[in-house]
Amino acid sequence: ESVFYEPQHPYTWGLLGSMPRIDREQTDRLIPVKGNPPSLINVPSGCAFNPRCPYADVPKGGITRTRRPELTLAGERHYSACHMSQEERTRIWTEEIAPKL
Repeated sequence: ESVFYEPQHPYTWGLLGSMPRIDREQTDRLIPVKGNPPSLINVPSGCAFNPRCPYADVPKGGITRTRRPELTLAGERHYSACHMSQEERTRIWTEEIAPKL
């Protein structure tokens, strides 16, 4: 349930934006996740989602492109691997993403 109502990763936000909704009238087009999935043979360095992530530059210093994020607890039985702080992800979800879904 927390994955749908309190998602903690930009990829999850993208997936939720690309799903049709049956609980309300569809007024806008679905929002696709930009780019192509990475090669499973040649995974990008750093965060595997960084080439497609619109928030890859939020953490300073290019860390998303050089270091793989640690899997951290983001809620009860809810984990996330993202270089953004949980506070920053919560702010982005609340102010930018959720209102558009």
